[in-house]
Amino acid sequence: MILDSVFTHLQKAASGIISNAPDQVSISYWESHSAVEKTVKTLLYQSGAKQENTHILDALARKVSGLESLGVTIDQFNLMPSWKVVNKCRYGEHEAVSVGEAIAVYDLALFLVEHISSGFSCRLRFNNARFLIQVPPWAKRRLSD
Repeated sequence: MILDSVFTHLQKAASGIISNAPDQVSISYWESHSAVEKTVKTLLYQSGAKQENTHILDALARKVSGLESLGVTIDQFNLMPSWKVVNKCRYGEHEAVSVGEAIAVYDLALFLVEHISSGFSCRLRFNNARFLIQVPPWAKRRLSD
């Protein structure tokens, strides 16, 4: 499920930051960006919007109707590093990112994911529920007769 991958990206970003390894801290930029991107694309998908093939966050955000009602502005998306930067960070082609910068981007990603996901439509929520459907004992007796 796409939302599981959002959570995975956020976990990887946090792990990269706390590792304090320069390459992992830089990759956390990409992970934070990917979490926000997938969250916006999920909201767009749920609203019936055309599938977007861009990674540019502010361009995606502009497609969300009622963005301000979710407590988010385009300016906040502009604070995220660009796709060009995060892609270079992912492949080690960008200058090292400081832990402070990575934490700021991660914090902003958490904020954006939280607010954007509040706009998801959800009729049912099961939260890891399991269902066991069995024939009741009285029906078993009838079936054997």
